[in-house]
Amino acid sequence: MNRRIEVWNNHTSRNDSLALSRMSAALLSPLDLNSANEFELQRLEGIGPALAGRILDYRKENGDFKDVSDLEKIKGIGPVLITKIHDKITVHPAPNPK
Repeated sequence: MNRRIEVWNNHTSRNDSLALSRMSAALLSPLDLNSANEFELQRLEGIGPALAGRILDYRKENGDFKDVSDLEKIKGIGPVLITKIHDKITVHPAPNPK
């Protein structure tokens, strides 16, 4: 019985390490404004539920962000906030359909 627990623990530890590794990479990588969901946006300093909702609304109404500075078009987001989060966000273009 102890052997089964040891094998299970070893297997779980490897899977947990891989999951933690992936989570760490996601947390350290800049957040893509064109694919981020509400929860992910709220992890950014200064972005709460209201601003996250406005960002998603803007994206829905206007399409993908072309540049990080497009955030200034959203009520409540100005240069000070963009400066705070600039290193934590990015804008990836949408893939071209073939």
